[in-house]
Amino acid sequence: MLANQIGDIPIPLLKTAVPAITADCELFPGKRKSHSMAFMRIEEDIPGMRNAGSQGWAGVLNTHFWLDPKANLAGLLMTQSLPVRRAALRVAPRELRARGLHRHVHA
Repeated sequence: MLANQIGDIPIPLLKTAVPAITADCELFPGKRKSHSMAFMRIEEDIPGMRNAGSQGWAGVLNTHFWLDPKANLAGLLMTQSLPVRRAALRVAPRELRARGLHRHVHA
């Protein structure tokens, strides 16, 4: 389920279809990304943020989630705001992790 399902097909800049409420989006610019059965997948380590194999996605109302199986870590950030304010929200997950505000869950 979490394996790369698209091979070497690159994930390009995601262009908005409705500029009044959404913005163009390129998640992790310059990093190799793929797609699993359900989520965008990072194919390389991003020091201090994600391990290779981490997955996540975001919604139009600024709901963001990610999971990092290697680190046994998951995050969810939910807001209800339009237009999309991606610049502010890109920092939030990084700050949460840097401040140790994440919680490891062991099954």
